[in-house]
This record gives sequence, structure tokens and C-alpha cells, in this order.
Amino acid sequence: MNRDDDLLVAFLRRYAPSAPPPSPGLEARILRATRPQPRPLWQWVPPAVAVTGVSLWLGMASAHLWQPSPTQVAELEAWVEAHWYSQEELLP
Repeated sequence: MNRDDDLLVAFLRRYAPSAPPPSPGLEARILRATRPQPRPLWQWVPPAVAVTGVSLWLGMASAHLWQPSPTQVAELEAWVEAHWYSQEELLP
């Protein structure tokens, strides 16, 4: 330690009062206060609603993004009709 630390330690030893005795049951109160408490049901509602809303929105958005065009639908229908009874390998 340096000189400043020694002076501080000496000052505190001389002028600091002694610590008061701990109150009875202090440890039990601390442990009870720090124990995780279950969340009330109403606190789960807003996150659940938000997750449901985002899921529905993403589902609807993705359904609209990947809709085949009428041309693609016609090509797919023609391919299925041409290969329905075929014994050939289905995928080229």
C-alpha cells in the first residue's frame, strides 16, 4: 500500500464507528426478498398478444408473398396433366 492508503486506513480506524449488530432475521428477509416470484397471469397477456399478432401478420404476409402467378399455375397444371399417368421419373 502507498502512503495515502495508510493514512486513509488510519483515519477510518480512528474515527469510524463500529458497525451496529445485525437485526434478527436479516438473512431470512434478504433470502425471501431475492427469491423469484411467479408472475401474475395478467402480466403474460400483453406478450402473448404481441407474439400472436406478429405470428399472424408474418403468416399472412408470407402467404401473399409466395402466391404463384396465374402463368405459373397454368404451367404447373399442364405439367401435372401431362405426367399424371406417366411411368417416367417425375422430376427432370
